[in-house]
Formats: sequence, C-alpha cells, structure tokens
Amino acid sequence: MNLKRIIIKGDFAHFKIPARSKIQLTYEIPPISTVVGILQNIYGMDIDDFTLGYFINYTTKHKEAMTIYKELDLSENSYKSKKRFITDLCIVEFLYDVELVIYTDINREIELKEPLVLGKTNCLASISEITSVDLIDKEGYGYNQYTSKNIGNGQIRRINTLTYYNENTDMYDIKSELVRENIEFKYDKNYDNDLDRNIYLWNWKGGNISGID
Repeated sequence: MNLKRIIIKGDFAHFKIPARSKIQLTYEIPPISTVVGILQNIYGMDIDDFTLGYFINYTTKHKEAMTIYKELDLSENSYKSKKRFITDLCIVEFLYDVELVIYTDINREIELKEPLVLGKTNCLASISEITSVDLIDKEGYGYNQYTSKNIGNGQIRRINTLTYYNENTDMYDIKSELVRENIEFKYDKNYDNDLDRNIYLWNWKGGNISGID
C-alpha cells in the first residue's frame, strides 16, 4: 500500500487526559481525534473518509509546575477591576523530544493555516519530512500505537476519535471508541522497511473508525 509518511517533530508535547484540572497528565500516544486535528490543519477542515496510521517516539516525560490564569468576570466593568483574574498553580506533564509519524492516503496540497502544535497550543512543532512510502505485508513489530482490540496484548482504552465544537450547545461534542493501546505488538501487515516497523491502519470517516486488517 502506497501512503504518505509525514514526520512531525517538536521539543515537547502534551495530549491532555481529561480527568483533572490542577494535575494535567498526558496520553503517551495521542488520541486519534488529536492526529485528525493535525491533519485538518495541514490539509483542510473538510477532509473525510481517509486512511490513517501513526506512532510516536519521545525520549522522556516529566511534570512542570505552571501558573495558570482564570478569568472570573467577562462584564464590561471587569476590565477596570483588579479581580478580573485569579491565578492558580497547575502541574502539567510533558513528553520531550517528540517525533510523531503519520501515514495517510490524503492527496491534497498543504494548507497549514494555523501553527502546528502537538496538543497544547504552546507545544509548537514542524513538519520535517513528507515522503511517499510503500508498506508491504511482512511480519514484524509495531510500537506505540492504538490498534483494534484483537491485536496485541496492551491495555484497552476508550479514546476520542472526533472532537468538534457544537454551536447550538456552545460545547464540544466527541465521538469515542474502545481500542487497544500497544507499546509493542507483533503484526504481519503494513511493514515500513525504512523505519523497520509495522503500522496499524484505520479508515476514518466522520469520526467513526474501522481497522484495516
């Protein structure tokens, strides 16, 4: 199978696990919705019905203490008040020296209208390479990927496959699926000879995913 291989690099990344506010932990593998958001930034928001696979490498992770500002009052009088904001201390976990490698069959010109980030808006990143690659059927191993539940032995997780803003409710709606988080798994398809690893591929359409086995 011939796909584009997009290598994105950044000094650090944070893919927030939506559980706490004062201690913000990160997924070690970004959810599918996050990677789709990166592709939407690169190729346009209207992309749909495409092949997607990816893995992530990083060298270390640790937590940092950060000061956050919370806005209390959005009224006109608040701009004259010193009580418009309060500060709080927040612990944020980051991945460092990050490389995200994405495989896709999207065939479009690059748009990239917004800065490229790895999760949080301050985690700036850049595209280091876009290459055409032929994935072949060959037994090997995949690393740091989500797969369907019948592949590998990793933990089963529920992850977001689509996150979008609903103007009617003024809230974000999500779609999610149960997948298996595999740090290492044996696989006999989609071998990338250049990087010596196998890639699990999904079809993504409207936030719904199906494994391409």
